[in-house]
Amino acid sequence: PKISYNEENELTYRAFQLLAESKFEEANAAFDEVLAKYPENAEAHWGKVKAKYRVLYKKNAKEKMLPTCEKTIYGSVFKDEHYQEAFQYADKRIQKFLKKQANTLDRIRGIKAKKAAVVALASCMIIGAGSFTAYQIFRHRHTLVTEPGISTETGTETIPAISSEGLAYTVNADKSTCTIKGIGTCKNTELYIPAMIDGYRVTSIGNSAFRYCTSLTGIVIPDSVMSIGDYAFRNCMSLTSIVIPDSVTSIGDYAFYDCRSLTSIVIPDSVTSIGYYAFYNCTSLTSITLPFVGSHASGTGYTHFGYIFGANSDSDNNQYIPSSLKAVTITGGTTIGNSAFNSCSSLTSIVIPDSVTSIGGYAFENCTSLTSIVIPEGLTSIGRNAFYFCTKLTEIRYNGTTAQWQKIYKYTYWDDNMGNYTVICTDGTIAKDGTATPA
Repeated sequence: PKISYNEENELTYRAFQLLAESKFEEANAAFDEVLAKYPENAEAHWGKVKAKYRVLYKKNAKEKMLPTCEKTIYGSVFKDEHYQEAFQYADKRIQKFLKKQANTLDRIRGIKAKKAAVVALASCMIIGAGSFTAYQIFRHRHTLVTEPGISTETGTETIPAISSEGLAYTVNADKSTCTIKGIGTCKNTELYIPAMIDGYRVTSIGNSAFRYCTSLTGIVIPDSVMSIGDYAFRNCMSLTSIVIPDSVTSIGDYAFYDCRSLTSIVIPDSVTSIGYYAFYNCTSLTSITLPFVGSHASGTGYTHFGYIFGANSDSDNNQYIPSSLKAVTITGGTTIGNSAFNSCSSLTSIVIPDSVTSIGGYAFENCTSLTSIVIPEGLTSIGRNAFYFCTKLTEIRYNGTTAQWQKIYKYTYWDDNMGNYTVICTDGTIAKDGTATPA
C-alpha cells in the first residue's frame, strides 16, 4: 500500500523524532499516544521496542556522534510483545524486514568486541509520501546501517544501506565532505541519496542539483545533509514525495519551485531559514507543516505566510498560496505576526504550537474558508481584528481552561465579523456571546 500524509504519520514521526533525540521515556509515551488511536500501527509497536531496548548516542573514533544499542538486560527482541504486535500487523515484506532487524539487535546486544560496535539508525521525516511504498519508508527509517569503516561484528548477515549510485558530486574545501551537484549517471526515479560517496560525507544538496529532473517521483535525503540549495528540485514536476531529515537547517530560494505533484510537505524543526519562492507553484499541495511562519525562525526578515510561495507582502498571499492548500500546522516560534495569514482564503484549518504567546493584529484577516483553529494554552494576547472576516470560523480549540481563555488579553474587535464560533476549552465551552458552559 502507498502511504499518504495524515495525522497518523505525523504522530508517528514525532514519536520517532523523540527517539532520535534519545528521549526514551517521552518517545515511549508518544508511541502509546499513536497506538491509542491507531492500535494496528506496526511502526509504532516497533518504535516501542526501540525505546525499550534503547539507542544511545556515542562518539566513534572520528568523534562523530552515532547511536549504539546498549540495553542488554531484557531478553530476546523476538519475545517482546510489541515486536510480536508489529509483526502481526505488518505485511509480509515488512515482517521479513522485522525479523532481520530483531536478529541484528539481538546480535549487537550480545557483542563483546574489542572495538565499540556502532550502528547508525536511519531516521527521516516523511513528506508527502505518495510514491514510496510502506515497505520502502519503513525499511529506510529502521534499517540498522553499518557506518563505513566500522565493524559491528554482527555475524555473517550484513544489512546494506539503501542508496542510489552514480550521482554527481563535488568535494568541499574541507576535503572530507561533498555536495551533490546533479543526477549524474543515476537512472533511478526514486532516489535514496547516500550519506557517504567515495569516502566523502554528503553534507549538502547543491544549487540546481536536480533541476528539471522531471522523471523523479521520490527522494530520500540522508541525515548527513545540512542544507538544500537554491533551485535544488526546481521543476521536478513528477515528484510526489520527499524525505527531509532533521539535520537540514536551510532550504534555498526556489528549492521546490514548480513541484506540481507534491501533495503535502513537512519541514523539520531543525530548519531555521526558508528561501523566497521555495514552494512556488506547488499546485497540488493540500497540507504543510512548518517550524515557523515567514523566512526565518528568528522572526526577522519576512513574517508573512506567503513568502515561501513567492508573495512579496501579506497583501499578495492569496495570489501565490496554492488554492489546493487547506491545512497548516506550525510547530515552533513565539509569535504569529501582524497580517501573517492575511487573505489566505483557501485554508480551512490551522494549528498553532504551544510555543506561541501572541497573535498579531489582522493575523488571519479574510481567511474566509477557515473553519477551525487550534490555539495554545500559553497564549497571552490576540491582536486587533485578528480574525477579521473569518466568517466560517465556528470552532476555536483552546488547549487551556475557560478561566485561562478569559484572561487572555484580546484587543478591540479581535473577533469582528467572525462566524458564530464556539471556544472549546479543556473544561467546557464559551460561546461568541461569552456564555460559558462547563464540560
